[in-house]
Amino acid sequence: MKIIEENKLKEIIQIINDYHNDNKKIKKFFNNLDSLTLSSLQDVSYEKDIEFFDEVSFILSVISSIISHPHLSNRGEDIIIRAELAGSIPSDAFNQVVKEPILWKEQNAEMVPENVHYYQYTDELKIYENVFIGMLITTLSLELARYQEFYISLIPSLDGGMEVLDALSTNIALDKINRLQRKLRYIMNTHFYKEVSKVKMSFKNIQPTNILLKDRLYNFCFKFYRKFIKYEDRELLLEDFRTYYYHLILKVFKTHGFNLDESKSQGFNNLSFNFKDYIVNVYTEEYKPGIFLNIKYQDLNVVHHLLLNLERNNKDYSLTLYEDSTTTSVISLWNLNTSENLEIPIFKNYAKEEEIVKYFVLDKFKEVTGNLDMYEKYCPVCRARSVDIINNQCTCDECGSIYTFKENNKIWFIRVRR
Repeated sequence: MKIIEENKLKEIIQIINDYHNDNKKIKKFFNNLDSLTLSSLQDVSYEKDIEFFDEVSFILSVISSIISHPHLSNRGEDIIIRAELAGSIPSDAFNQVVKEPILWKEQNAEMVPENVHYYQYTDELKIYENVFIGMLITTLSLELARYQEFYISLIPSLDGGMEVLDALSTNIALDKINRLQRKLRYIMNTHFYKEVSKVKMSFKNIQPTNILLKDRLYNFCFKFYRKFIKYEDRELLLEDFRTYYYHLILKVFKTHGFNLDESKSQGFNNLSFNFKDYIVNVYTEEYKPGIFLNIKYQDLNVVHHLLLNLERNNKDYSLTLYEDSTTTSVISLWNLNTSENLEIPIFKNYAKEEEIVKYFVLDKFKEVTGNLDMYEKYCPVCRARSVDIINNQCTCDECGSIYTFKENNKIWFIRVRR
């Protein structure tokens, strides 16, 4: 999640906190959910991305100026060179030569110095501030690559679903990214970058040195780093993100006829509902990440675990799986994935947050009409004849899908392995 999205999330969490203060009773809290307006984090994203690209363009120009005239550290060392190469030498260096006969030779019946001590000064490019600039260049290169991957995924496809941005907006963003990457390639081919990038340094604790604070060009880069590339408390951020999606789930419940059971609810973070012929609990646990959805039907009890990812892409997400969870899904600001296949998202084109949450909730109550005799033998998902039935719960050994039969030939799909 980008810092601009994080700032917007903080505003939304404050709105949620104010809503809780005004609706302290659970029943009132749920009944008034329609009045809780949660802004879309996605809506600010494109506009802020364009602003960010313009900032990057300016910073790259500043970095080019720094590379032309960087701060250097003058370092020296005492070396011995041939006398004719030294030119003039200071008196202390000549006194050293006088003390070392090995440096002299006879010439025209006289002893003259053949080699002399010489203090050689060299300009050192790899100072702290220049290494910081090199790290900033590397970080921008990686960040723009992620932006490019993301916006390419937003290009509308023929078999896609809802589109977040139109093709024109996506094209504008990609055009800006491509121009910035050309500038970066030029910078990364300079001697400056090739030298300073050899030094490894952490971005977490950049010290505000005199050069970073007082040199105008270096200070532009330092302020940019503090504004866009700073590290936040990720645990707190993840907790806020969970709060955001937890309330979006509750708003889906309110819209689609879930009835709050106040007597079975155990607080705002553990609410119980009746929905059709199901008993539903939505809750969070202090030491377990994500949101849990517990669904009971007669003797069946299933738990769906929703993990949250702060990044835009779920495919590299590290899963935390629990044995008591029937399914595990990963939700980000832009899409939803199942734990079985993080490479392929549910939505071909990125969807709005409300649509993602609505899909996650209602998919857990998917019912279709089907022939009991047939689907006791053949899996309705993959057609394999490898179905085990235990206590009216059918599990396909081939694809792992789980379903059960209800009245009127209804099949409730508990887990669908696509």
